[in-house]
Amino acid sequence: MILNVSTKLRNSKDIKLFPGIIDLLISLKKEYKIGVLSSNSKEIIMDTLKKYNIEILFEFVYSDSSVFGKNLVLKKMCNKYNIHPLDVMYVGDEDRDIIASKKVNIKTIAVTWGFNSKEKLSREKPDYLVDSPFQILEIMSHH
Repeated sequence: MILNVSTKLRNSKDIKLFPGIIDLLISLKKEYKIGVLSSNSKEIIMDTLKKYNIEILFEFVYSDSSVFGKNLVLKKMCNKYNIHPLDVMYVGDEDRDIIASKKVNIKTIAVTWGFNSKEKLSREKPDYLVDSPFQILEIMSHH
């Protein structure tokens, strides 16, 4: 599972986690490998993970951005970590996450507590659209 940290937080040093995320990550880690994909700096991401004492839950943190689109970043990440796109569930909060994932044949879980509205996310037809971290756990338990 790949989690996206929104580009709107790129320069933020005070990234707050949505309630229930830490419990979700702990539960998911029991059966899945979890990574972070972000155009934010790796240093800021690592500082945030350490602040919440959850850095051990992640297999990797991949920081990259491309003027050619997030789909290229997803493809590069999969190549770097030898991950097949069909083995990935990408969790994102923006419509462009869904669009990019579809271009590289990666399933998406769009979360409604981020920067795009539920309606905007729905228009891009993610594989799943969730309103709470618990729903992610439900989805993953069926995969």
